[in-house]
Amino acid sequence: MKIILNRNNYAPTYTLGFIRYKDFFCFTLEPAKTQGKGCIPCGVYPIVWEYSPKFKRELWELKNVPNFTEIKIHAGNTVDHTQGCILLGLDAETGDESIFHSGLAVEMFNELCHKEDITEIEVREV
Repeated sequence: MKIILNRNNYAPTYTLGFIRYKDFFCFTLEPAKTQGKGCIPCGVYPIVWEYSPKFKRELWELKNVPNFTEIKIHAGNTVDHTQGCILLGLDAETGDESIFHSGLAVEMFNELCHKEDITEIEVREV
């Protein structure tokens, strides 16, 4: 099954979006399109549950992303906490490059993906 990440706010220093799946909702935070490698390109990507040596735990990772490797979905509150990865949060404030309650959002996302047998993520612009 597939989950969809909708991007709806491209700011000079960050990219904000959201994931909505049945009763689950969270915000996403990624680098700005223009900073470094920027946010990942829109598309459909397999996600796999695997061990991350950097985080020393299992996380969801997007595979086959052009010009990117090690794209994880993990906790973090500001754009400084991501180098291309997708951060999740339960709250966000438009105009601010921060998301909040990230650890809980990641736990809920992990549980959802395991329960619903999510195998792909589609990244879209809205």
